[in-house]
Amino acid sequence: RDPSDVGLLPDGDKPASAVTSGSKITRNEDGLLLSQAWRVREFWFLTITWFLLSISVNLILTHATPHAVDLGISSIEAALIISLIGIGSIIGRLIDGRLSDRVGRKPPAITGAVLMFCSLIALMFIQNLWLFYVFAVVFGYGWGGLGSQITLLIGDIFGVRRLGLIMGMITLGWNFGAAIGPALGGMIYDATGSYSIAFGVAAVGMAIATFFAVIIRPEKAASR
Repeated sequence: RDPSDVGLLPDGDKPASAVTSGSKITRNEDGLLLSQAWRVREFWFLTITWFLLSISVNLILTHATPHAVDLGISSIEAALIISLIGIGSIIGRLIDGRLSDRVGRKPPAITGAVLMFCSLIALMFIQNLWLFYVFAVVFGYGWGGLGSQITLLIGDIFGVRRLGLIMGMITLGWNFGAAIGPALGGMIYDATGSYSIAFGVAAVGMAIATFFAVIIRPEKAASR
């Protein structure tokens, strides 16, 4: 369950001066308590970013297919949009997860947020099926890239001492967004008869998320 159980560190890291007991390396208990973490601005920046990401993702997952059907695309062809979003997300997580080990967390996170913002703006004007498919892959890639980096940034900034509890609290932002996003899209559609404004609202949310991704400081909070 833990690399330290077999004398290793995560990702094959080598300790500069390992404190060993037999064949085991002492567990890394460095990090902040929850009571300390929520005094750090990055705790709230990450929570807001995940909240806005969740609104965008869940709004699109709920309403992209009905929007395409409204434009005359068959339900089967429109349903493939959701599958392609999932495929794009997988690709984004794999590529950006690997890339972040080389260039850091922020560049892939910012790139993912920008891709989502641009794709949502494009979605307001897309009419053709193949463009919906392009949107789906780009949007999904951005989601996978940004989402994976948020998770990594939580560990990088707050350490592992209370990682599970801190992760659970920040994840509440995603849960609230998942509750609001689909309902918000439906309310806007009922009021306007169009999904374009809903997609525009999601795009504004991703613009704000991009801003927070830019100003987040990725270094460990305890060392500041």
